[in-house]
Parts: sequence; structure tokens; C-alpha cells
Amino acid sequence: MTTKYYHLNDTLAGLFVPYLLNVFLMYLQANYFKSIPHEVVESAQIDGAGHYLIFFRIMLPLGRVGLVTISLFYALQFWNDFFLPLMLVTDEKLFTIQYMMYYMMANIQFLASGNASRISGALIAPPLETAKLAMTCLTVLPIAILYPFLQRYFVRGIVVGSVKG
Repeated sequence: MTTKYYHLNDTLAGLFVPYLLNVFLMYLQANYFKSIPHEVVESAQIDGAGHYLIFFRIMLPLGRVGLVTISLFYALQFWNDFFLPLMLVTDEKLFTIQYMMYYMMANIQFLASGNASRISGALIAPPLETAKLAMTCLTVLPIAILYPFLQRYFVRGIVVGSVKG
């Protein structure tokens, strides 16, 4: 469907459009908005605010914790995805990091299997475990750097959900 009708192969939109709507995250944000007291909306309506003003000035700032959580879930989903680029992308500029790791590990395992030495005549012994560890560290590093900046939103969301009154 994405390649035949929408022509999304070898495009950046082809990597994002199939995952734009996640029903679980939609329910998560909807329930977060339902947890905001209705009295806040009623007081804004009494003051003369319309639907758009209430949404953009009251609900979105109060729902920031849920939006940051959903943004992190989406970022992790795109970061860990290698199956969609495997199906849709042939241009090397659009490969994701996970797909590049999969491709490099497949090449390293081919070299270690001995088939490469039969083809080229050279004895090659690549370090499999060291390559796996290095690629894992490179993959986890950006998320580990990003998490401390977003941690305050998670802590604030836990505190808001646990304090009564």
C-alpha cells in the first residue's frame, strides 16, 4: 500500500507516515486530559474563553507532562525501528541507525563465518562480541544523554498524580 499507491518508498515521509497514529498513545493522552479537573475548564468558560483558547492556553500547558511522555515513546519507536526501512528504503542516506547496525552485524557475521575467506583467500577474524558491544553503546548513548533533560517532566507527572487536594 505504501509503495504502490502512496509512493512512499525511498522518502523520509515513508519512515514517519505509517507510524503517525498510535492508538495506545492516543488513549494515554486522552486519559491524561480527563484527569485534569473539569472545574478549570468551567472557570475559563465563565470568564468567556472559547474552545480554542481553553485548549491552547489551559489544556496544553497542563497536559505538557503527557505530551512529553508521548513524544519520548514516539522517539524511542522511531529510534528502535529497523523493519520499516528494511521494507521501504534502498537509499543509504535514509537508513536508520538500527538498520545500519543490523547491516553491519550481518556483514561482520558473514566475514566470521569463513565464507569470505574462501571467496577472497584472506584469513579474516573480525571481533564479533566487541563489535556488538560498540554498536550497542553507540545506540544507547543518545537516549542516555536525552533522558536527564526529560526526567523532570516524568517526576512532575508522578508528583501531580500522587498529590491530593
